[in-house]
Amino acid sequence: MAKVSEGVLLAWRLAQSGAVAAGKNQVEVVQMFCAIIELDRTANEARLRKLEAPKPMSVNSINDELDRALFPLKRRAIDFGDLERRLTGQAGVGVHERPSSGNLRRSFSLRSAFDLALRFADEARRDGIELSDLLSALLEQPGSIARRVLSELGADVDRLALEIRLGGATDGVSNGST
Repeated sequence: MAKVSEGVLLAWRLAQSGAVAAGKNQVEVVQMFCAIIELDRTANEARLRKLEAPKPMSVNSINDELDRALFPLKRRAIDFGDLERRLTGQAGVGVHERPSSGNLRRSFSLRSAFDLALRFADEARRDGIELSDLLSALLEQPGSIARRVLSELGADVDRLALEIRLGGATDGVSNGST
């Protein structure tokens, strides 16, 4: 995997947990998307320390990264609880628990999303993949459950992905609601 931020690393650990809890043998796009949403809810909780990141994480830097990535969704007043319920209902994502092995692989779609996220990070001249790069790339995956659910909630997913990639900038990007 390419160099990733603390937020992406922690979201990856949560996605692995979700995949294990759901009985999956690999991490799918929807588990990664749900993990980012869960990370927003739980970034300050002590239980995340059990995920054994290789270096101490700064809660402030993760919160800043989450704010940049999720601001476009929050501005649209998308209810994250409802979004996560819809996603998990359609994908069978389980309750997040600590993975037994921690060595699940990424699905083909998730590998493609990470490749695209790396391209977005390179275009933005960042040193590695951040949550905004990954979230935008997850939304770019054709036919994904996340795209479908966000569309059902009234979001213009292509505009939303662009806005996330631009760091919440609104110039030239409508709010994407229908």
